[in-house]
Amino acid sequence: MPRIPNCQQGFTLMEVLVAISIIGLLAAVLIPNLFNVRKATNDSSAYALT
Repeated sequence: MPRIPNCQQGFTLMEVLVAISIIGLLAAVLIPNLFNVRKATNDSSAYALT
């Protein structure tokens, strides 16, 4: 029967928290910009129709 090495697998709590923080920061920056692009697109299409 082969021996299983005694090493830990998986992520630490700090690694998970850092990853979640980075994702939250990126979302906080990107989501408002996406809404501004959508508004600008709607404004320009309304301007083109007049």
